[in-house]
Amino acid sequence: MVEYAFHKDEDGNVVRTKIDKALRRFLKMFEMIETAVSNGYFGINSFSMVDCFVAPILTATNMWPEGEEATRNSIPIRDYLSQMSERQNFKNTVP
Repeated sequence: MVEYAFHKDEDGNVVRTKIDKALRRFLKMFEMIETAVSNGYFGINSFSMVDCFVAPILTATNMWPEGEEATRNSIPIRDYLSQMSERQNFKNTVP
């Protein structure tokens, strides 16, 4: 949700209208990702470079309430992130 970082008013507050607009797209993307990771990896049956890119991005979405809620409500994404977070390379690179 880049909107949290870049869409702020003069006082530094996030502009909710921008976030709400982006959130509709975000939830659609989350549905597609949910399908893609339902077998344990992104799109295929084994770990690939795609997982190296997707897992940190999905983890970062938990920094915002909407991402945290979407992850909490998605069993496939929760399972995927749980599996990825067990990998040593993930532990070494994700803050």
